[in-house]
Amino acid sequence: MPAITFYKHEPIPMEMHKVKIVQQLHLLPTEQRLQKMQEAGFNTFQLHNKDIFLDMLTDSGVNAMSDRHADSGRRLRRVGDLLQDAGEIAGAVRH
Repeated sequence: MPAITFYKHEPIPMEMHKVKIVQQLHLLPTEQRLQKMQEAGFNTFQLHNKDIFLDMLTDSGVNAMSDRHADSGRRLRRVGDLLQDAGEIAGAVRH
């Protein structure tokens, strides 16, 4: 990783990439945010990414990310959607 220097002439590592991803953020109304937190037992690790406006605890991808990171997240969401659909189908078949 290349380094740059500032006025103290100490090398500072610099990641050589630009952020290219822009996504619209959705801020849930206060009542819904409180409901989501209560449903998660006030455990922030149990909240879903779509319900979080600004994640200052884990930096879990709600903020900027590389194109490879974003692509892997999209693939995981597709897998998650498929698993959710499979669970709904299995539940419907059982009833």
